[in-house]
Amino acid sequence: MTTTNQPSFENVLEALGLPGRFQVSQVIFLMLGKLMTSFTAIGFIFMGHEPPHTCNQVNETEFLQDFGLANDSSAWLEYGSCHITVYINDSNANNSNDHFTKFAQKACPNGRNFSDAKETSFLSEWDLVCESKGTAELVYTFGMLSAVASGFSSSYIADRLGRKTVMFWFLLIEFALEISIIFSPNIYMIMGIRLLTGFLDQGATCAYLILGVELMVSRHRQYYVNVLGISWVCDILVGCGIAYGLREYSWRYFQGVIAGTGVISIGALLFIQESPRWLAAINKRKKALKIIEYACKQNGKEFGQVKEKLDQFWRFNESKDVDKSNDEEFEELIIKADGEGHKERDLKSNVNEKTGNKNGNFLTLFRNRRLLWLTFLMWFIRTTHDVTYIGLFMTSSNLTGNRFLTFSLMAMVEIPSFIVVIFMLDRMNRKTALFINLGLSTVFLIASTLFLTFGDESYTSEIMSTVLMVMGKYAISSSFNVVFVMTPELYPTNIRAIGSGVVTCGAKVGAMLAPFARPLYTIARWAPGTIFSAMCVVSLFMIIGLPETKDRELPNSVDDLKKRKSRKIEFEVNGDSRNLGENDIPLKRRQVN
Repeated sequence: MTTTNQPSFENVLEALGLPGRFQVSQVIFLMLGKLMTSFTAIGFIFMGHEPPHTCNQVNETEFLQDFGLANDSSAWLEYGSCHITVYINDSNANNSNDHFTKFAQKACPNGRNFSDAKETSFLSEWDLVCESKGTAELVYTFGMLSAVASGFSSSYIADRLGRKTVMFWFLLIEFALEISIIFSPNIYMIMGIRLLTGFLDQGATCAYLILGVELMVSRHRQYYVNVLGISWVCDILVGCGIAYGLREYSWRYFQGVIAGTGVISIGALLFIQESPRWLAAINKRKKALKIIEYACKQNGKEFGQVKEKLDQFWRFNESKDVDKSNDEEFEELIIKADGEGHKERDLKSNVNEKTGNKNGNFLTLFRNRRLLWLTFLMWFIRTTHDVTYIGLFMTSSNLTGNRFLTFSLMAMVEIPSFIVVIFMLDRMNRKTALFINLGLSTVFLIASTLFLTFGDESYTSEIMSTVLMVMGKYAISSSFNVVFVMTPELYPTNIRAIGSGVVTCGAKVGAMLAPFARPLYTIARWAPGTIFSAMCVVSLFMIIGLPETKDRELPNSVDDLKKRKSRKIEFEVNGDSRNLGENDIPLKRRQVN
């Protein structure tokens, strides 16, 4: 573990005792708090499935009369899922076994007959199939569309008002909206509500992920994210089991279950504490001390000792701020050489970097080139994972005809991936674990695509392609978990929610398109796998540009982030020490160990 002599919030968490009753209870409540968002994420899969269907019977005489075949006794009708096809006897057919030729086709004039009760799915209840095909995917896309906006705005709110505040109010509003879906009279109301719940879901998810990460020291963060991953799988497996039990009932019953989970989620939030790291970083000392005192009671620790660590952290942060009254003295000691060999003074940039903004904002990501570059890299890598992960779920129907079994298999394969990645993150760097898992997913997906494209369409080729697809799902799940660990570790505390939110919302653009991998698969079976594989290859090269974050304390400011990259020089002015970059030329300096 990387150690430092400088006071940090990591020292406060260490003094609290890890793992303690406080941290464990908070993680449990966080897992319960995300229950409604988990059920909402899978709801459209079960409530918007397309049951098998065929055209309803018609008066064949009248139907054939429309084509001038009322007196043709050789004509006959085939009732398909979306059309009724007219066949006539073809006396000129070369093949004696093929005496009938397709003559005409017409969309079902009397509607469709569904194998299940119409109310088991909103697609069948409102006849949103055939000409309206893709409606279920569109409902999901509407949710992702609003999630993009949420990534920008809700993360900003979380950094301003607090993680718990965002979680509580967002879930409370979503709870009311989920209840209203039960009484929805048409698909348009569902789409409108999904625009709102997608925004709220994204904001709450970002908040609970960051809140938990900020409660952990560096060596325990991966355990928290992996535990959340396993709880996500358990949530959707429970949801799948409930959906199976309600498969013969109206989809509104399952929607009622989703709304009911909101009671559990909101109730759990009542026991969740605000992030003390965030409170300490923005200098809300009274609230931070109150939570730390509560944590000490929970963990059986002496409050005075832990408070001393927190006071040291605050005193150190204060010492880093540059007193503006000494700007002139500080300016005389900072000299930078420009490209032409002249000397110019660069007071403003140094002072701004040292003082910083206690409350960062969205523009901070774009003003700092390093933050902007990291955000771009993580955006593409996260987009790759979203597209591949969701796309594999959508194109997995070839595993079996039973949609509940298919979904369960694709979910259960994630459990061993979470367990394995825990050991990987404990024994190797984040970048190495990310590269290995994403590389394995790339290999499996390429191999699966090759079997689909060049295979002999035999049963063996189909099985091999399916097995490789499942292995790819396993690997991308492991890789995704590493991304969840790394993303919040890259950003300073005062803009952590903003940075994570921007990365996530950018990735949701890919997630909006991922559901349409299913209809694309029916047109060109090789296309989805080729797209997934190509994005994975590009992401592998982008991983090289990321900094390592394992066993590094979370940065509290942009200045702390820069220290990860460059070596610092310390100089003294009347007993006051300052940090300079490598390009600065101090009058008196000494190397910092």
